[in-house]
Amino acid sequence: MSDLEHQRPELFRRRRFEAPHRRRHPLRRLLRPFAASLAVVGIPALVTWWVATSPQFEVREIDVAGTPRVTAEWAGERLDALSGRHLLTVRLAEIERRLAAHPWIADLILRRELPGRLAVKVVERRPAALWQDAEGLVFVDGAGRRIAPVGGDGDGDGAGAGGPLDLAVISAAVPAADPASAAAAA
Repeated sequence: MSDLEHQRPELFRRRRFEAPHRRRHPLRRLLRPFAASLAVVGIPALVTWWVATSPQFEVREIDVAGTPRVTAEWAGERLDALSGRHLLTVRLAEIERRLAAHPWIADLILRRELPGRLAVKVVERRPAALWQDAEGLVFVDGAGRRIAPVGGDGDGDGAGAGGPLDLAVISAAVPAADPASAAAAA
């Protein structure tokens, strides 16, 4: 065989490609998990901080859906102090406490509406009858609980549905004070 035949296979033989191997820097290896943890923890924390401190979420509007006996003006006066506070920090229990003094309120439906609106819907107690006793005429509900005296603030004028003229009157027999029994009780 000639020398050319022996060289021919080597002429067409490819050299194996070897990529140059570079070692990663140690800080670069630590940077990837740090960046991942920052994305998982840091971004939600940053968003939470922004929502908690942003003036965009301050209470700007308090919308009260009142009833004939519990007016929106009455409830609005008691809730005006909440204006300017952060909507997410206003406790709904505090709103209920502020409005609980009214005898006609059975329930409240409270809703926070972002970015700065607080919606309050009043559910009024329904009188079922009138109770007549020594103290006078009082509205009572279906469970027999006293609501408010007739002629008190916000009980209406007595006309229309639910007014005093449309309700049954229940009288309590109150014995007259007997001088003998009063002396025995003392």
